[in-house]
Amino acid sequence: MLLRTFVIGVIRHLGLMDLWRRAKHNQISVLTFHGVCSARELGQTRPLKPRLWLDDFAGYINLLRREFRLISLSEAFDMLSGYKPLKARSLVLTFDDGYLNNATHVWPILRQFDAPAVFFVPTGFMNGEKLFWTDRLDHAVRHLQPDMECLPVDGVELPIAGRDEASLMRLFWQARSACLAFGWQQAENAVSAIELHATSKLADCPREAHWSGFMNWSDIHRMSAQGAEFGSHTVRHIPLGELSSGEIASELEESKSQFELNTGRACWALAYPRGDCNHQAVEAALVAGYRCGLTTEERPAMRNHSMLQLPRVGLPERPLSETDLLVRATGLSKVLSDLHAGNGTQTGAHA
Repeated sequence: MLLRTFVIGVIRHLGLMDLWRRAKHNQISVLTFHGVCSARELGQTRPLKPRLWLDDFAGYINLLRREFRLISLSEAFDMLSGYKPLKARSLVLTFDDGYLNNATHVWPILRQFDAPAVFFVPTGFMNGEKLFWTDRLDHAVRHLQPDMECLPVDGVELPIAGRDEASLMRLFWQARSACLAFGWQQAENAVSAIELHATSKLADCPREAHWSGFMNWSDIHRMSAQGAEFGSHTVRHIPLGELSSGEIASELEESKSQFELNTGRACWALAYPRGDCNHQAVEAALVAGYRCGLTTEERPAMRNHSMLQLPRVGLPERPLSETDLLVRATGLSKVLSDLHAGNGTQTGAHA
């Protein structure tokens, strides 16, 4: 971390950012966001898992539109496929998971700055009956029964060190890591068991929908009419590496057909849940009729990349300085991370 901070400081001091960007004129940056949090508003609760504050997000978009040429995924696809000339400093904004706050908070800001974007939505969550298990876990940990000393997670006892925010946040990350080790599908059951030890369930708390709820087809119709692009994030948002070939095909085909049936528009783009993209997933995407698939490989997209395995850069859900944001957006962050790893220093786990 210290080496990275030092190098970023040198880059800023010497004004090397423009030189790096000119050298990388043949690439397109694709950034990944998720939900935002407006919990600074009176009466709204704050989740344990970090969420990008709404005012920080607005600052990011304002900076990015000054420093880059913001383009749609459709335009980026044409450039990367060779149908259009590749223009320097092009950047695509993508949003995964289909959170309701993308419709109520994010989209108005994007329209204010005339910034195009694509939203990837898991169709199985759009009827309002399901929530992400990670968000359910977040709520459950914050509302554990007061007499509990340990949290049982599928046979593992996690000690409850305290009820302050810092202690609960550590407990949340410990429980989340334990659930991830079981696999995405078993994690659903593990969290259902954890919810039995909480005084309330997230599904019964509409006041927390500002960070955990999902958009619906009406939101998608409205945003599409205003210029937003949409794509599939599968049906159940399960990492495809955990599924059989038949299940992968079903996830991709069903989500695509649901989008096209409900919107009347072609669903041609896919974001793999958690970036889990193996050979079977790519083959299934091709057969289903997708033309573009996005992973979470941390690097800018270039013409030599497969259109069904395009990389994109994820942003941490914490405040970034202007320099750090630009370092990530230009792909220089990957170079620094490789340098950091080569220096023998461990990096933190990806959230």
